[in-house]
Amino acid sequence: MSPQVAPEIAEGLRHAKRQLQKGDTAAADASLTALLAREPGQPHALHLLGLLRNQQGEQDEALRL
Repeated sequence: MSPQVAPEIAEGLRHAKRQLQKGDTAAADASLTALLAREPGQPHALHLLGLLRNQQGEQDEALRL
């Protein structure tokens, strides 16, 4: 993560990653969506959400993200 990421955003990203690692995709989806509502276009959140959408079989949405 780059140093320009605000601490609360960085913590939210770490939380979403932990949720993904535990297999809690619904919680990770909600966390990432909330992060993007606070900071639209946040590249790390977009990347993680894109990976999640790909895992869910939503390739078009994954590519868009």
